[in-house]
Amino acid sequence: PVNEDRPAPYIDIASDTPGDNYSYIRQETEVIRHELEIDESWVDDEDELIDEPQEKVIEDTPPLPVKATDTADVKPTAEKPQPLPDAEVLTINQKISAQLSNKAEAGPQPISDLKSAITLNDKLLYVKDLFNGYSLAYSEAVDLLNRFTTFEEADSFLKKNYSVKNKWEDKPQTSEKFYALLKRRYA
Repeated sequence: PVNEDRPAPYIDIASDTPGDNYSYIRQETEVIRHELEIDESWVDDEDELIDEPQEKVIEDTPPLPVKATDTADVKPTAEKPQPLPDAEVLTINQKISAQLSNKAEAGPQPISDLKSAITLNDKLLYVKDLFNGYSLAYSEAVDLLNRFTTFEEADSFLKKNYSVKNKWEDKPQTSEKFYALLKRRYA
């Protein structure tokens, strides 16, 4: 609540001290301007260089002989290739599709490292189906498979240590997918 009996406090904004300035006008700092001085002594009135060495023309050498040729024998050096009227012009998408189909016909490429060739989804599938959820067993098997030199060595290792024990015959799709990668590794 406002007490109307009390007067409002008095504030004196006009101060006697010279350093206090409560003016609403802001004082700007002085801007220093510099002029760029250009020495134009090296340029004459027609914008030509004065003290630059001029190119010397040697007049002692005779001009080279110009061979007169028949204009019918002269062929242009850079010809633009003209499209054949019956040839079909391929778009970029058609060219890329043709390249991809050529690669697909070549067959799957060999793998140098099994660990890097297996995607994350495939890794999770193999761990779950082929290694009974043991990722350490999967990692150990893949590391050992990378060290073998032939498919037969790798196959006998898997059959002896993992295939029978983990019942890979119950999951034929996953085991066939894994063996397809193995065949690419030792191809």
